[in-house]
Amino acid sequence: MTTWTSTDDDMVVVWITRRKSAYSEMMRTDQRRKRTAREAHKASADTQKMFGHKAKLHHAKRHSEKIQMKKQLKAHDERNVKQKDDGAVQEGALPTYLLDREGQKVRETLWKL
Repeated sequence: MTTWTSTDDDMVVVWITRRKSAYSEMMRTDQRRKRTAREAHKASADTQKMFGHKAKLHHAKRHSEKIQMKKQLKAHDERNVKQKDDGAVQEGALPTYLLDREGQKVRETLWKL
């Protein structure tokens, strides 16, 4: 049987406090995730209940938010697409596979066609 000393108690207390802080952090993260997931449902319910001038203003606001989101998504998509830069190529420039052959003579083929 083990007897408890003050260092063992301290270790237990440290372990308990670490576990509580880690668990509470997980809870906060989980609650934050759930809250953001519920926001769309709440906004939809509020939108369906509105009528009149208030609804018109709300719809205009939601429409502008959607447009901003679409622009942002399009910008992200365009950022990942590689496009050819026409201004970088100079007139009469050689491709890289020909540059390393510049000093070599081309051997004549034995086969005549």
